[in-house]
Amino acid sequence: MAKITDNSNELSFHGLTSTSSVLLVPLFQREYVWTNRQLERMIAEIEAIASGKDTTRFLGAIIAVTRPTNPSQPSPHEIVDGQQRLTTLYMFLAAAAQVAAKHGQDAYAKGLISTNLIVDWAQEVQVNTKLQPSIADRAQFKGIFDNLSNSGSLSDWLPVRAKLPLPSGPEQGALLRQYERIRKYLLQRLADDGFDAVEALVEVVRNSMTFVFILLKDPGSATTVFEGLNDPGIPISVGDLVKNEVFSKIGYDEPNARLLHDTRWIPFRDKFGDAFNDYFFPFSVIHRSNTSRTEMFGELRKLWVGKDASAIIANLDEYSDPFRALYGLIDPVVPYGKEVGRAIKRLADMKCPSSAYPFLMRVLQEYANSIATKQDTLDVLSTVEAFLARRAICGIEPTGLLGLFRTMWSKVNGHPTGIRVAQTILERLTVEWPDDQRLAEAIRNRPLYGSSIARYAILEYDRSLGADHPGTLATIEHVMPQSYCDAWTSVVTKVEHGKLRHLWANLVPVSKEMNDSVDQLPYVEKRPFFLDESMFTSTRRLAKDNVSWGPDQIKTRSGILADWAKSRWPRPSKN
Repeated sequence: MAKITDNSNELSFHGLTSTSSVLLVPLFQREYVWTNRQLERMIAEIEAIASGKDTTRFLGAIIAVTRPTNPSQPSPHEIVDGQQRLTTLYMFLAAAAQVAAKHGQDAYAKGLISTNLIVDWAQEVQVNTKLQPSIADRAQFKGIFDNLSNSGSLSDWLPVRAKLPLPSGPEQGALLRQYERIRKYLLQRLADDGFDAVEALVEVVRNSMTFVFILLKDPGSATTVFEGLNDPGIPISVGDLVKNEVFSKIGYDEPNARLLHDTRWIPFRDKFGDAFNDYFFPFSVIHRSNTSRTEMFGELRKLWVGKDASAIIANLDEYSDPFRALYGLIDPVVPYGKEVGRAIKRLADMKCPSSAYPFLMRVLQEYANSIATKQDTLDVLSTVEAFLARRAICGIEPTGLLGLFRTMWSKVNGHPTGIRVAQTILERLTVEWPDDQRLAEAIRNRPLYGSSIARYAILEYDRSLGADHPGTLATIEHVMPQSYCDAWTSVVTKVEHGKLRHLWANLVPVSKEMNDSVDQLPYVEKRPFFLDESMFTSTRRLAKDNVSWGPDQIKTRSGILADWAKSRWPRPSKN
């Protein structure tokens, strides 16, 4: 092995795996995630060494923790950082063994397996593979060994020697796909340059790819180290860090870890779907108002000092319902009742900025715990909705909202009411709450179509006219069509059309079928569809009140909508 550092712990993959050590990926660390991009980068480095252009490749530091074990058994090293690199090298040698066995090089394949892939002498243990991947990758890991066992004469030899971890996780995924890429690459090299070329590549992987192997003294520090160490191309998520923190409290007690994972962690994780990682920042701000995103995980770890894994999950779960209700993941009427639930749903439908979540989640939890009254809760929710709706209609960026809402709880002395919240917002001079004039001007002149609040505002106006319909059926129809066409040249100039087409007054809700039907028809042909076939009250009313449609009608309707919006989302005066 050619070393490039003076560190006595600089090792090659062969130097690490030819001993009695086994590499354990902590049970619930994230799965293998490297893609073809990372593999191509590594293969380019391997080929550079094999061709003589380079002599060695330094892979950085591998961080591990060793826990006490029986001296007669292999020494387990839990990998804190380096899983992706080590797993890729391991799969490279496994694929090389399969290619060798398939092409009559059985002795070579068995030597690779016995030396670098399994602890051949450890037959009295339950698992003897020198790599034990994360729990999410174990079914794919078994698939790799199944492929290996079906190669050449290995079918009579390998199954009785290799003792694999119990399969779990999906049978297809990134691990197996990467293995297949490596195998195909080696087959191509075999076809192009013969088996000597494959042997040369294997020699590089075993002895010329080096790293410094660092063992941590304190297993409790593993999560802290892992937080800052990960492949720069595939950053680790805060959800992964939290999961590692939870299961680090158990150690390598697989039965208890599996039980907690299946009965507590997975049900908690699955509540959020794709929004899982979005939950932790507002949760952190609730517990420490000035937490930044970079400090978030460190602050969470402080919160969990002295807590076991089950207690951490229970702590995390406390605000899951408020978050999911605001995010639109659950029907808020179920946990919060009809009135409060509808108020929450309005915030979810308008895509309430996540900067307001820490405050609103706490408000909802106080209500759920019977600390806050229903009326106070409704007043707070409607006040926040009015503030956010006016800003969104006026197109005001959310700058400053996080600073406003992260301190809101303390500003209202832990007892939020609609009046207190409104006055706190109005006192914040750097955060605008648009007045009636600004709101009316935006409705008359600013395009609403394409903004995040467009759908909500249009349907909310429809509901105010007595409609009660499933909003999911609605699409937004331009009465004067988006594209300037011959049917409208006599009604509006091209310049006017460009200014008016996306204004709120020119937009109505219709079903998708009607939207497809009326499209660019002249208004005289659209009107009967709106009058007789639309399920939306505001669309029928527009058709009833307007025999024709053009700039004058859009101006008139803009005034009607502005008057309605001022009342629907009121801005109180500052005391």
